[in-house]
Amino acid sequence: MTNSMATFEKTLTVVVAGLLVIALAALFVVTREPRRGDFHFAFLDVGQGDGTLIFLDAKTQMLVDCGPSRAVLQGLGRQMPFFDRTIEYLVVTHPDLDHYLGCMDVLARYRVERVWWTGRDNANDAQWPVFKENVAREGAEVHLIDRAERQDIGETVIEIFYPDHPVANEKMSAKSGDNNTSVVMRVQNGVLSALLTGDAEEELEHHLVQEYGARLHAKILKAGHHGSNSSSGQEFLDAVSPDMAVFSAGKNNKYGHPAERVLRRLERAGAAIRRTDVEGDVLYYP
Repeated sequence: MTNSMATFEKTLTVVVAGLLVIALAALFVVTREPRRGDFHFAFLDVGQGDGTLIFLDAKTQMLVDCGPSRAVLQGLGRQMPFFDRTIEYLVVTHPDLDHYLGCMDVLARYRVERVWWTGRDNANDAQWPVFKENVAREGAEVHLIDRAERQDIGETVIEIFYPDHPVANEKMSAKSGDNNTSVVMRVQNGVLSALLTGDAEEELEHHLVQEYGARLHAKILKAGHHGSNSSSGQEFLDAVSPDMAVFSAGKNNKYGHPAERVLRRLERAGAAIRRTDVEGDVLYYP
């Protein structure tokens, strides 16, 4: 056998072995999570904050809030294919650090096509202007949420219940801060629906009940304000009537979230309790 022939065979062996490794890796990626439908929710463990990843279909993701740190990148890495570096929709419910700060890392790592927010600034937070600069630099399409509206994305229906009016310059109480300017949205695909509430407190919950009533009903409730005593009032829970409540909070957090009283209230309502501080990422498929 000539040297050239031997070299060719060695090269061919290396190429075939490399292709085999790639094929096995791809097979692992495809099969590591049972495929139970393209549409599903991943409530990410981002510590003491919120980060909800919604798979609207096989190719379209919506990230609602990003938590307070780079931990959101680890969550996205756990749930998104390694080759997917695009997030089609980023929703910032309100300008509190534990909801938006991790979004700066998301903007740096991923291509973000659209950003939804309320137009409200946080004048007391030096990081907020930096975040806005990063959004501008990204070149994403910015959608201002200042009215109730409906968005149809493929087979998914998104109803934005709040803000139902401009809140950019609305004066809020010192107690609630920006919490009651949070984006509240109902996401439905087929029979599966979820109500995402940001940090909405009882004052806003009461408004929602008066304005929308039974339209708030959803199978999944992302409990407001991480399960704080100031949220998840009884009249609101009666209207939503969830089968499952998800609490996004940090392990052993100093605020005591979720509050025992809120947990008991939801248990009495018959809702299954899921917690990122206990389980890590909480996944739900149709």
